[in-house]
Amino acid sequence: MKINIERISINDINLIKPLWEDLNHLHKQKSKYFSKYYSQFSFEERKEKLIKSPDTQFFIQIAKDKNKLIGYCISTVYNKEFGEIDSIYIEKNYRNKKIGDQFIKSSLEWFDLKEIRFKKILVAYGNENVLPFYEKYGFFPRVLILEQKY
Repeated sequence: MKINIERISINDINLIKPLWEDLNHLHKQKSKYFSKYYSQFSFEERKEKLIKSPDTQFFIQIAKDKNKLIGYCISTVYNKEFGEIDSIYIEKNYRNKKIGDQFIKSSLEWFDLKEIRFKKILVAYGNENVLPFYEKYGFFPRVLILEQKY
């Protein structure tokens, strides 16, 4: 199996819609308090928030097995000093094949090229099983943000 990873522009973001929806569904299933939020959160809403962010730069990667899209990673830089691995998802059958490692390494290299000092990843509550993966790259829990349930 040969997995190809390539960069796409923000103009091609619709390619990742099915995978983003899978990630959103995963968050809905795992969320103890906010499954309703994930039920109502749409790709179009998320895309609009990303695109309308002023002065945001994007580094979007996709992974393909032949012509089948199997993963993506969106990283952003804003205010010239803040970098975020905004969203990352790999289909279940393709996990543990170093695709996520390639996504993270490429994103961190991109941040370094841009001399980004502050880097973060937000992990949805209920999805803490991914923390050891991010810790390999120096990302550790810093704060726990509580939000009132609506």
